[in-house]
Amino acid sequence: MKKIAKASLVVIILFNMLFAGMAAGTVSAQAGNNTICIQGAVESSNFPDVSLDFRASDANYLALRDLTQDNITIQEQGQILSPTRLNFDPQGNGINLYFILDRGASTDIESTKAMVLRFLDVAGVDGLDRVTIILSGASTTDVRLKTTTDFSKVRAYVNSISSDGKLRTPTKNLDAIISALNLIRGENLGCSMPSAIFMLGGPTVWNNSNNDKTNSIMSTAVTNGVPIFFLHSNKNDPTDYYSKIANASRGAYISFTESLNSNSSALDDPLFNRIAQLRGDYSVTYHSTSGVSGQRDVSILLNNASPSSDTQKSTYSVELAAPKVTLVSPVEGSDLLRTATTYGDPKFIYDTDIVPIEFKIEWPDGFDRVPSTIRVIGTTSTGDQTIQEINETEFSRSSYQLSWNVNSLTSEGANPFGVRVEVTDELGLQSVTTPSHFTVTNLIPPSVAEQTTEVIKENLQITQYMVYVLAGIIVLAIALIAIFWKKIKQAFSSGGSIGRAIETVRKTIVGGTGRRKNPIARLEVIRPTVEVKSIFTESVKLGRDPNVSDYTFYSLNSDCSVSGEHAMLVKKRDGWKIIATSQSGSPVFVDEVRIDMHQEVPLYNGQLIELGYQDLGSALFRFVEVESTETFEFAAESEFTPETQVQFDDGYRRTQVNYPVIEEMGESQTQADFDQQYSSQDFFTSTSKTDDDFDSLFDTLRDN
Repeated sequence: MKKIAKASLVVIILFNMLFAGMAAGTVSAQAGNNTICIQGAVESSNFPDVSLDFRASDANYLALRDLTQDNITIQEQGQILSPTRLNFDPQGNGINLYFILDRGASTDIESTKAMVLRFLDVAGVDGLDRVTIILSGASTTDVRLKTTTDFSKVRAYVNSISSDGKLRTPTKNLDAIISALNLIRGENLGCSMPSAIFMLGGPTVWNNSNNDKTNSIMSTAVTNGVPIFFLHSNKNDPTDYYSKIANASRGAYISFTESLNSNSSALDDPLFNRIAQLRGDYSVTYHSTSGVSGQRDVSILLNNASPSSDTQKSTYSVELAAPKVTLVSPVEGSDLLRTATTYGDPKFIYDTDIVPIEFKIEWPDGFDRVPSTIRVIGTTSTGDQTIQEINETEFSRSSYQLSWNVNSLTSEGANPFGVRVEVTDELGLQSVTTPSHFTVTNLIPPSVAEQTTEVIKENLQITQYMVYVLAGIIVLAIALIAIFWKKIKQAFSSGGSIGRAIETVRKTIVGGTGRRKNPIARLEVIRPTVEVKSIFTESVKLGRDPNVSDYTFYSLNSDCSVSGEHAMLVKKRDGWKIIATSQSGSPVFVDEVRIDMHQEVPLYNGQLIELGYQDLGSALFRFVEVESTETFEFAAESEFTPETQVQFDDGYRRTQVNYPVIEEMGESQTQADFDQQYSSQDFFTSTSKTDDDFDSLFDTLRDN
């Protein structure tokens, strides 16, 4: 046991020294010199889902075990597609393994037998791995165990080998390796199954031809991707050739001097597991999107790299046909009878409004797929209309049922209709059914028709009454207008009371007597900003609050001495006037002279106006009068008589209307008398102490 432990330790140390950096484990998909090899034919029986198997290996022929769907793309007819499924089988198709047993005089036969059995126990896959055993002799080599996947046969043969059969002279191990390579090449397995050679033995026959044989072995092994592994009892035997072959073929070389048995685990990780990691295959599935029939070229790409070998490429063929659509209902030439049950203005109500539609979709090419767009189209006397459009995301159902609502059909008797179905599948192949023609017959029983006549009569009577009433109102209005035309005309004229009130309200809201097309004056602002404000009306208010002033300076909440409504500009017959209206008493200066509050002051072209105190924040601008060719309808002078104070207790802003001297009804009143008789709040109350022209008009109507 001590000898076995010592031998195991020596083997492990030598292996780690010779093959540092080539430890068996998970191989990264990002490592360099990775290869892809498609195994077998492309599977397209479930088209448009296409599947294929492939091996992915690194430069040492070890399987890449950590690939994900992100690492793999498929190129089909130049179109890049992503996998829908990627599965890894760590056993794959197994290993095609050739054992070469040296039966020379210096070979430890028992150790050799023990390592073969140990490999079968810890690294082989019974029923999957192909095992062939070759014996090397002094002059010839022969296959003693033909290729088998039955490990019981392998164990039986290995156990039958005895030390008595050893040769007394060195054997031709290099010739045995050449023989194994020729057999592998003849099997023509390609990349469907990885192959490897595992030689176990002692000294060989060394002569001048060894160098040529070594070069031939290395070339053939690299070309066919066959790693060669050596477990060598190097008793006085050169190791250079074996090591050189192992390194070139991406195999491994380990020498031992002590005996080994089947329980020795020293070679499990460094050698046997390394051979086992040659196994491993992938199965990938992708979804084709092409509707073209015939042969298709397919390539597997690793990390989007371009194909570097023909082993990454394959082909398959598929013949496609458009979907077959069968319209089951309505049947060609059928008749749907609709019977009116009552009359609901403005149309009849029938016992049914639904035309049932049924159709089915089949795939004559045998490849079920998604009918991405289904359009059911109805044909009427007014043209085609889409009854329903279905956007499918799953495979087609066995049949489709839907309905067509024809409740808008009002024509009595037979009405021709038609239905057809258009289907476009996920590959762009389209099919259209032949239209199915049928008739919808509207039947109106006599009893329901009589109800219709009664409803129409009632509606006609109501309409007649409404016409009579409307005609009477129109005649009465015309008669009143004719009788009182003069008074109405006078009341609504510009000189009448109603006309004056309307005009005053309009001026208060929009300013002046109306907006002009062109400006009639402008304010060239110097402070607080430099700008020009154009005036288009005959009366404007200046201040800080946009709710009460037409033109504002500063913002509403700014600190300044400009009031919300600070001053008013008015154009009268004798020229422009300015009036200081600030309720806080903030001053108005014209050419640096302060003017009196609530008094009209003539204003001339080019004068400089200041609102408020300069040191507290004032507005400064120059008044410029613009010549205009437009006609002005100046109001009476008294319309712009400034008020000394306007206040209401409730805090609401109101429109004030001032009346001039009234000389109607035979009695003269002055403005002062009028102000004493009416307050501005009383003017809009519901009653009046005196009648205007319009009041007298209705008094006359009451008297009559």
